[in-house]
Amino acid sequence: MKKTNETDAVLESIREGDMYDGWGVCLAWMFATADYLTFVDHTFPPAKWEYRSSPFGADTDNPEFQTLMEHGFTGEEMEQVVEILSRWYSLLLAAGKDY
Repeated sequence: MKKTNETDAVLESIREGDMYDGWGVCLAWMFATADYLTFVDHTFPPAKWEYRSSPFGADTDNPEFQTLMEHGFTGEEMEQVVEILSRWYSLLLAAGKDY
């Protein structure tokens, strides 16, 4: 998948998160991405994320969600964000950094 300037901007935002709590940062981005996919893109996050949408809609106050909204991603760009977050999640689990 080809990286774009938009996905680079999101990756930079992810890196700015509190890396002392990588698990928390990863989950915050996964929830924001799942909300974006569900309520903005009208697609579904990966089943392995086990995401269930809120009956109240997306958490639009979430700064990660706001970052995604600012960039207006295409489907291919969102696929790349999902792939990166899925890999990061797996690495954190394998390293025992989940809680």
